[in-house]
Amino acid sequence: AAEIKKNGEQIELLQTETSKLDSDVKDLQATIAELQSTVVAHEANKKAETAQRETDHADFVTESKDYEESVDALERAIFVLQKQNFDRPGTEAALLQLTTRPELPEKAKNMLAAFLSMMGKAKQEPAGLSYQAPEANAYEFQSGSI
Repeated sequence: AAEIKKNGEQIELLQTETSKLDSDVKDLQATIAELQSTVVAHEANKKAETAQRETDHADFVTESKDYEESVDALERAIFVLQKQNFDRPGTEAALLQLTTRPELPEKAKNMLAAFLSMMGKAKQEPAGLSYQAPEANAYEFQSGSI
């Protein structure tokens, strides 16, 4: 009878331990389910953020290429301007071209012809006897600081 009592107590102890372990299993299953849902949420976040990063990267590459093309165009424009960095002198040829234009009144054409002939005579005078003003530029380059 003492052994039956001892075995009964042991059965009771084991049943209590089994109940406790069953309770622990349920708690751990709930924790595992919670962690799995957290992992799924994090994976969804990661996927969304990766897609956003890819979109941002594509936008950056497009914008960078646009800036690169703009800088290249500016460099080429600066090169062209630097090649044109000189003043254009005004010459008799410009006035001579005016005399052949049909929309210019006859009186103005006669005045230009007289002026051109005076300029020609001034060039024929002996050196040192007449003063000739320096010829003005027809166009002075304005972008010299580029």
